[in-house]
Amino acid sequence: MFEKKDLTEREKEVLIRVGEGQSRSDIARSLNIEKTTVDKHVEAIFRKLGVQEKVGATVLGIYYEHLDIETLAKGFLTKKDEL
Repeated sequence: MFEKKDLTEREKEVLIRVGEGQSRSDIARSLNIEKTTVDKHVEAIFRKLGVQEKVGATVLGIYYEHLDIETLAKGFLTKKDEL
């Protein structure tokens, strides 16, 4: 098993929303922060996890137990029901 990568609580909050497929603008609105702040968090997450894309961050977020697959699935199902 690989060593768990530490993320701050805010980075985890951002990663959850990235995993749910939210845009950076939507993340900023939902967390009541500036988009540039979201950009910095995403850059830090990617660097810490060693990825360059959202899907890689999501997969490793699940692997390192920063994200819960059941919570992500419920988020997708909720969005689907809203359409």
